Amino acid sequence: MNEETKILKAQQLVTAGDLEPAEKLMRELYKSKNPLIKLNAILLLDAVVNPVEENEKLLKLAEEGLTIATQIGAMDAFGILLCRKAASLAARLGLMTHRKSCLNLSASVFNWIEFALEDNKQEFEYIVAEGKRINQQTEDIEKQVLAHIEEYGDSSYKSQIYMSLGELYSSKFMQAKADLMQGGSFKTMVANQYWAKEIGIEKYLLFDRKSRRIIHTLWKQCVRYFEMCISESLKVNDQQHIAFAYYNLAIKYCLEFRFKKSKGLLNKAEPIAEKLNERRLLQQIRDLRKNIENKNRGGRDWVKEFGLDMP
Repeated sequence: MNEETKILKAQQLVTAGDLEPAEKLMRELYKSKNPLIKLNAILLLDAVVNPVEENEKLLKLAEEGLTIATQIGAMDAFGILLCRKAASLAARLGLMTHRKSCLNLSASVFNWIEFALEDNKQEFEYIVAEGKRINQQTEDIEKQVLAHIEEYGDSSYKSQIYMSLGELYSSKFMQAKADLMQGGSFKTMVANQYWAKEIGIEKYLLFDRKSRRIIHTLWKQCVRYFEMCISESLKVNDQQHIAFAYYNLAIKYCLEFRFKKSKGLLNKAEPIAEKLNERRLLQQIRDLRKNIENKNRGGRDWVKEFGLDMP
């Protein structure tokens, strides 16, 4: 089997959900002397590498892919890899946000307590500075990729980029919520109730006005990019991409306890997925419907995880 055939086989395996043999095949193709084959292997590896356990590896792959894409003039891959680099940087920032909260758990509740150790304080200050640097990097990448698609992109390409940017802003939104939460016994107890999340008052209990403005801006930008993705996909009648965009946006609304909006998007995605026989997507849609029916019960308790339920 030649390398071109192996790439096609790897794509089929990823589509079918057979990720283990696909990863084995792609790691073999990653060693190819042909830069185009290696670039395609890098693009496909992103679908199978664990973004939590191997995020730094994904970042290195994106940077290596950007170098190859520039050398061979693969401009379609260039924009996608820019977005993946931004996603990996955002994932790194997410882990740092969690670590920062762990370093300063008591201070989230008791304003007069700072750090247990001087080393904790130094690490905290480093994370704050590094977080600002990463945020600036992702903003610069966003500007770069938007300029790139204006020069090189058709509607199909733009829709892929807009979906990636929507996912980026979803990550930024969740990280900002985790970072800007303010503790307190009674408020956090009330805010952590499902009814409080459903009617949206937890934002007023856990965030000050400035913080609410920040997270609202990030949320609106996330939704805006997904809507732009759907709009561009409709122009070229890319039904598969439309279905995935509806589904991915439905997840975001579900996480925000906006179940009616989430159901409406799933109602649009499901018939398209059925028509295209997208089995994996159909199962994902059905799983999300069950989660909506259960109103997100059984998920992660962010308030307790970040130590904001302390007395």
